[in-house]
This record gives sequence, structure tokens and C-alpha cells, in this order.
Amino acid sequence: GLYPLWVDHELAGEGHVRAYTAPVLRRQLRRVGLRPERVRGNWVPLLPQRLLNDVIWPALALTGDWFPRLSQGLIVKARRA
Repeated sequence: GLYPLWVDHELAGEGHVRAYTAPVLRRQLRRVGLRPERVRGNWVPLLPQRLLNDVIWPALALTGDWFPRLSQGLIVKARRA
């Protein structure tokens, strides 16, 4: 849940934001009138992706549900507040 020092995450209103942590994503969704209902991850890269990924081993997708803050990407279900 922390940004690496090299990621400029304070770009709200300035264009495309390249990276989010789950708390920042929830906060920005609320800011634009959406209520996050669930945040999950797609999968946690335990080894380099060229060796092992969720396409080759679909069961790895569960790791994103267990540890969304460590996952490669976040998947959010949100509704209008």
C-alpha cells in the first residue's frame, strides 16, 4: 500500500495517473461521487511474469483476492453514491 518514491501520485486533475494504492483509489472514487464496494487484485507476481503468470496458472488469480495491496493491478466494483 505505499507508492515507490519514483511514482508521482499527486496528479489528480492533471491527466492520467499511472499507479494507485488501494486507499488512494478508494479516496479518489469517493471524491468523484462513487462508492467503492469491493477492491480486489488480479494476481500477486510471486515470480517474474515471464516464468509464472495467471494465464499459465489461473489459480494464481486467487492471490490477488487474498492480498490486493500486493497485486499487479486493482479491480474495483463501485456505485454512484
